[in-house]
Amino acid sequence: MLKKASSLKLYIPSLSSNHDYSNQIHRP
Repeated sequence: MLKKASSLKLYIPSLSSNHDYSNQIHRP
């Protein structure tokens, strides 16, 4: 799941709405 999330982050890093989702993935 983490791998898929990482792909999504790279796929739509321009999306501001995805920023929140990115933060959750970046969580240690």
